[in-house]
Amino acid sequence: YSVDGKHLASGDYDGHIVILDPDTGKPLSVLRGHRETVTCLAFSPDGKHLASGSADDTLKIWDAFSGKVLHSIDQENEYDVTCLAYSPDGKTIASGDGEGLIRIWDTQHGDELLDLPGHQATVSSITFSPDGKRIISGSWDDSVIIWDSYTGEALSTLRGHSEDVVAVAVAPNGKHIASASENGELRFWNSESREVVLTIRHNSSITSLTYSPTGRNIVTGHRGEL
Repeated sequence: YSVDGKHLASGDYDGHIVILDPDTGKPLSVLRGHRETVTCLAFSPDGKHLASGSADDTLKIWDAFSGKVLHSIDQENEYDVTCLAYSPDGKTIASGDGEGLIRIWDTQHGDELLDLPGHQATVSSITFSPDGKRIISGSWDDSVIIWDSYTGEALSTLRGHSEDVVAVAVAPNGKHIASASENGELRFWNSESREVVLTIRHNSSITSLTYSPTGRNIVTGHRGEL
């Protein structure tokens, strides 16, 4: 969803991105440029741009209204772009790939600013803290890493999951981090102490999660169910 809720972006296996009216479901435009499956999408905080990652190993930044490609960034490796997130100020994008590498990109020029090596397997999920000072990433190496978004330093590695971490989210107040794993385990961490404050176990694999705007609720998606 765009921030104002007026547009919905959907990625397809054929590499196309469809911009929809969420009230009517009517397609407003189709963005063509990726050669393979669109794996991740994110609107910029101001809603003017859309970032997309693909199995064709590229990240693209689009004008959300005209559909024009503003930047097409080739990772120069053979690994899919698996996840991405805009910083709260919209000036940078963090992306993860199948090699376990995180990169930070300048959104104005499309330049690479930082490499963040640390994960030993595919980066499955990535997000910024509400103040933009931290990046939180989850990986198939069963870990969550907290990074300094300005220096790229790995500040802390959160361990405890016994299977692939598939999704991470930060509470709107920044005080807690939620992480979910393939075996249905949902963990809540204190952002400062890095300690687990709550663990919930489901009977089915978790595929995604998000906080409500108030931070009082969290929604998880599961294989075959919500």
